[in-house]
Amino acid sequence: GIFCGGKSEVLGEGETGLRAGECGKEIERRKIKNDLDRMFIEVVKSFSSALDARDHYTVDHSKRISDSCRLIAERLYVKDGEKENIVLGALLHDIGKIGISDGILGKPTALTPEEFDRVKQHPLISEEILKPIAALKGCLKIIRHHHERYDGRGYPDGLMGRRIPLGARILAVCDSYDAMISERPYRGAMSARKAVAELKKNSGTQFDPRIAGIMIRLVEKGIFR
Repeated sequence: GIFCGGKSEVLGEGETGLRAGECGKEIERRKIKNDLDRMFIEVVKSFSSALDARDHYTVDHSKRISDSCRLIAERLYVKDGEKENIVLGALLHDIGKIGISDGILGKPTALTPEEFDRVKQHPLISEEILKPIAALKGCLKIIRHHHERYDGRGYPDGLMGRRIPLGARILAVCDSYDAMISERPYRGAMSARKAVAELKKNSGTQFDPRIAGIMIRLVEKGIFR
């Protein structure tokens, strides 16, 4: 008998060599595809790092929040496959900002409604950029929905509560906390104490209260500054 592509068949001697050759080619095609997917992921990670480095306000932002997402996912006992999707989604979540001008992203004053509408497109742009890479399929909803709010007043789809993917809820907390404690063009960095106060204030409205609670405990234990 011979096994290939999920099926097992009993073949005559004349067919065995032919089918074995076909299986070998299929295995080689899959290997090439997996290698290409990994290569594309590394290229996209590099683009994401370059995007973070466009100005000193966001250097290493994606790496920091991917680390914090991993810690929170571990405390929620998320399965390894989903956890890796969350971590990878965190690394790539802002790749869509490559389609938004530096003038908007680095503006030192309040954005106009039109400018904010443009910024709100970046989760959708990120999704479109990454969609062709099959290995990133598990990250797409996390990236698309990381600006949703627990109370349903976020974007792009206005999802509420547990309708928001778990990874996106984790990413929302980690992304917001890192943004708060980092300097921005329009404000200075918050202290960890003030950022924790904001997490508490917005728990159950902007943030999933369980996830916000985990982040607060991690900060209070000194695991995050």
